[in-house]
Amino acid sequence: MAVKDFGRSHLSRSGGFLAMLSMIQDFLLLFLA
Repeated sequence: MAVKDFGRSHLSRSGGFLAMLSMIQDFLLLFLA
């Protein structure tokens, strides 16, 4: 799974704190799934 590319797409779409929150949320969802 390309987690780094996934995070990169999030960072390019929106910047700053919200991007970090979305990345963490998606990572947790993938981890718990």
